[in-house]
Amino acid sequence: MALGRFTGPAYPFGPSWALTLGPKSDLETLFTSIVNIITTPVGSYPPDPFLGSEIPNLVFEPNDGATRNLIRHFVKRDLGRQEPRAVVRSVRTVVPINEPNTVVVTIAFQIVGDSEGRVFSAPIEFNTLSLAA
Repeated sequence: MALGRFTGPAYPFGPSWALTLGPKSDLETLFTSIVNIITTPVGSYPPDPFLGSEIPNLVFEPNDGATRNLIRHFVKRDLGRQEPRAVVRSVRTVVPINEPNTVVVTIAFQIVGDSEGRVFSAPIEFNTLSLAA
């Protein structure tokens, strides 16, 4: 894993301070940022009241096509506004079989300045417990 241009704590966290706070790759740093942005309710972070997304506010909405369209819209809008290091290429939403209260959001993105132009995938699962957290 090559260390990149972007720094900061990122998933995966490890059992030692070095694995938790040590240097991470660009992909790990951006994935963490993406998760933080779309799971943080707008206005809930006092130093930056514009940080976050409207997605957590959809926790009590019906899990239907309209809500999933809103999720896709907010992912593209909020990441486009708040994460200049990544370009969102597509957002897909899927409701797993036998889990009607869950939506898996898969974000395909590229890292700005990546000489290889790779597209990465970030799957994030939302349900009533994770959206309300």
